[in-house]
Amino acid sequence: MKWKIKNSITLCEMKWTNKPYSITAAYEKNLNNKVETFIEENETGKSVFLIMITTQGILPNSHSQILDNNLILNDLFV
Repeated sequence: MKWKIKNSITLCEMKWTNKPYSITAAYEKNLNNKVETFIEENETGKSVFLIMITTQGILPNSHSQILDNNLILNDLFV
C-alpha cells in the first residue's frame, strides 16, 4: 500500500491477543463510530485512514474490510 501522508490522518487501533483478532459486527460499528466522531470533532477536511496493529494479525471476514490496513506488532521492529 502506498501511503499518502500529506492531507491525511491515520487512526491506529491496537489489540493484544493470542490469536488473529476477529472483528465482529458490533466492533465494526464501534470502529466506524470512532472514525466518524474523530472527523466531526476535529472538523478536518483530510482523508482519514483506519489501521489496526495487533500481535497476531486480523482474521479476514466481512467486518475486517473496515480497515484500510493492518500491521502485526513485529512489523514495527523490522
